[in-house]
Amino acid sequence: MPYENVADAAKAIGALANGKVLLDATNAVGDDMTLAIGCSTSAAEELQKQLLKAHIVKAFNTVFAANQSTGKLGAEQLSLFVAGDDLSAKKTIMRLGKDIGFDPVDAGPLKSARYLEPMGILMINLGYALGMGNKIGFRLVKA
Repeated sequence: MPYENVADAAKAIGALANGKVLLDATNAVGDDMTLAIGCSTSAAEELQKQLLKAHIVKAFNTVFAANQSTGKLGAEQLSLFVAGDDLSAKKTIMRLGKDIGFDPVDAGPLKSARYLEPMGILMINLGYALGMGNKIGFRLVKA
């Protein structure tokens, strides 16, 4: 869903989210395709403030929707960066990503969404503003 609708959705969900893993794949995109929130917080952290008893996990925001069903571009496996404060919730999302075909990467606590969200904006700008299209993605290379 668009970032501008997240607060309304959180309000509607309310206590139903208590104790549940909630995946946040949003990017707070400003009118000029820049980061709408800045880097001192993140959309995921703001959502956690609204749903205090939910287990918010940031993931999938650095991957174009067209590439989310396989975790790959051609034969190349994409990285799925996952951030969250609840270890069990984060492992659930990492397992989901791996089952789809991604290489899940633990990006640390939910505060790391402050770095993942600008990566999402970069991907959007590379794809659309710079004309690379949605057949691109991030891969963390590990030795």
